[in-house]
Amino acid sequence: MDISTTTREQREHISETFFPGTGESYDRVVAKTTLGLDRRWKDAMMASLDPEAGRILDLACGTGIVLNRLHQRCPKAALVGVDITEDYLAIARTRFEGSDIDLTLKHTNAEDMQLEGTFDAVVSSYIPKYVDPDIIFERIAPHVHSGTRLAFHDFAHPRGFIPRQIWKGWMRGLKWFGPRIWPTWKVVFDENLEELIRTSRWRRTYIESLERHGWTDIQRTNLHWRTACLITARRP
Repeated sequence: MDISTTTREQREHISETFFPGTGESYDRVVAKTTLGLDRRWKDAMMASLDPEAGRILDLACGTGIVLNRLHQRCPKAALVGVDITEDYLAIARTRFEGSDIDLTLKHTNAEDMQLEGTFDAVVSSYIPKYVDPDIIFERIAPHVHSGTRLAFHDFAHPRGFIPRQIWKGWMRGLKWFGPRIWPTWKVVFDENLEELIRTSRWRRTYIESLERHGWTDIQRTNLHWRTACLITARRP
């Protein structure tokens, strides 16, 4: 699925169909299905951020995995999390209940979000394949300043015959055993997550959009046999 060729309705259908009802098991599923690599991908994202950041926006914050990592990396930062799935936000609220974290959670589509103030960093894990980058960068433009860092991460389709065969076998395995182990995830696997990742051109689309919107220091880092990718940039 090339983001540039899909309608907003198609993107919203995917997001709204995939995730409701899976919040309770999300943390376990993402760790198991990525063979633990999700944590290392987020390590790379955190390493790109300034520990002294004062305010950070997390798009598609989900159950709060990245928010928790942000609090560890940037303990002084005020955090704002945005997500379209209410039961994921409920998990995030529980996760941080009673903590000293300065956190605001917003239940909204990232393409419709209403923001206040400015941010020293904007991050997201797994949103790029679902959301039009031009809309996102237009939304955040009034809320970033010179020096704001951006770090977006998502799955990718690996290159090379052997890596692709291994990846393909693992994805097919997930499609078979995933719904049996985690029944609430049946729709995710049945909706052909493999095809979504394989056909997405989000890396190229996001880099081109960042260039159009005036971001600089754009870096593309391929992770673990190109099964994932991290794109970072800076606002001049």
